[in-house]
Amino acid sequence: SIGALKGVGIEVNQVIAIGTGVALWASSLLISIYFVMKYAKKVQKDKNNSLLSDREIKEAHDTFIGNDKSEEVVEFTTKRKIVLGLFTLTFLVMVAAVIPWEEFGVTIFANTSFLTGSSLGHWWFSELGMWFVIMAIIIGVVYRMSEKDIVGSFMDGAADMVGVALVIGVSKGISVMMSTTG
Repeated sequence: SIGALKGVGIEVNQVIAIGTGVALWASSLLISIYFVMKYAKKVQKDKNNSLLSDREIKEAHDTFIGNDKSEEVVEFTTKRKIVLGLFTLTFLVMVAAVIPWEEFGVTIFANTSFLTGSSLGHWWFSELGMWFVIMAIIIGVVYRMSEKDIVGSFMDGAADMVGVALVIGVSKGISVMMSTTG
């Protein structure tokens, strides 16, 4: 990563690094889409060309399509559209917050430090975490969830991440021990 390179004294041109990353992502995405669509057309013509067994196809159908009689159609209400818009805004701001805009000559975000003390382009874990929590609360309020439901949903989501956090913490501890003990 760019931060790791800067940590060892290697200066990186942000424009080239981000441009290369975007180009690699776009080309990988297009190649993946091509092969998935090619496979889908092949299977659509002849179901026997599927990599899945009959049992796996039935399980996938039951899981994702289900029984037509038991299907509940969820209406895409105005409230849900607003929540989806806020969710999209959350991630757009999170992406914009870590791009070093000043290195591209963009100064429009220079006065955006009112929320966290750091302007967009200078955010990292603490600012991104705070933004995520604030937007989770706002989305819960807009969706008219009770305080108990908002906290419960947040705790359920956090519980899913405890295992990952534990692995990261233990690996960091091992890394520190190995670097200090030689």
